[in-house]
Amino acid sequence: MNYLTDTSVVGPIMNRQEDVVNRVARLNPNVVLYTSVVTEGEIEYGLTRIGQGTLGPRRAELQAALSLFTDILPVTREAARSYARLKHQLQKMGRSIPDNDVWIAAIAVATGLTVVHRDKHFTFIPGLAQEDWLEPI
Repeated sequence: MNYLTDTSVVGPIMNRQEDVVNRVARLNPNVVLYTSVVTEGEIEYGLTRIGQGTLGPRRAELQAALSLFTDILPVTREAARSYARLKHQLQKMGRSIPDNDVWIAAIAVATGLTVVHRDKHFTFIPGLAQEDWLEPI
């Protein structure tokens, strides 16, 4: 099984948060942790907010950590179709989750990946293969 990482998991990996890093370390070596252009944009936005000031060295360290994620998936036409279906289903259910997370879910659905996250709202997305990495294993 391969995974698509949500920003809520990529950030802690970049920050070397022990529980998430240990979880990644326990994965089968053949497993690929993908990320998406959506997550990359969210991380880049966060890095931009850090700026160059007193946190400049930390920003450079985090930027280098982001470069470790080389398997970055784009938004494809199939992902756009998945986004439309998922967004519509959520609307009919009366559920509202952040659009970027709907995009991440749509990319996962389009590529057959399991989303790994630390956000409960992914559990509301019908048919999404997902793992909440806040849950103990």
